[in-house]
Amino acid sequence: MAAGAIGAVSTGGRHRRRRRAVMSDINVTPFVDVMLVLLIVFMVSAPLMTLSITVDLPDARGGSADNSEQNPLFVTLKKKGTGTCSSQTDFYLGETAMAPADIEAKLRAIKDTGQGGQGGKGPAKVWVRADKDVCYVEVARILGELRDAGLGAALKIEPPKQGE
Repeated sequence: MAAGAIGAVSTGGRHRRRRRAVMSDINVTPFVDVMLVLLIVFMVSAPLMTLSITVDLPDARGGSADNSEQNPLFVTLKKKGTGTCSSQTDFYLGETAMAPADIEAKLRAIKDTGQGGQGGKGPAKVWVRADKDVCYVEVARILGELRDAGLGAALKIEPPKQGE
């Protein structure tokens, strides 16, 4: 009985299987899914990537809004810590922190190289942004350094809130 069972299973040792045709299509659904997820991630994270120095600008009335098309140069004075006028102030040129002693030399270099300006001489506008709690002495010193470097400047203020 064992011999008959073995013979029934054995079919001569030659099994021919049909070969499947090579699949030449690419399934792009996972690729599209990944791309859509990446698109959403970048759309959400792009606005968060803009670096900005938060400054509590003073409120003021009058004047007109600046509608120039050129990017102005910002000089920012940010109060460090709490206290009176003797507290420290952080200085920024654009988004870059600067030592107070280096600001005048950097402003002269910007004026001489003509970065961002019309006619090759200095930026079109220089805005001085200062916390409302920064000492006037520091603001006046920066305005003096801008004048000494040959750059005109304007103070950046917040327009009054609606209803004031």
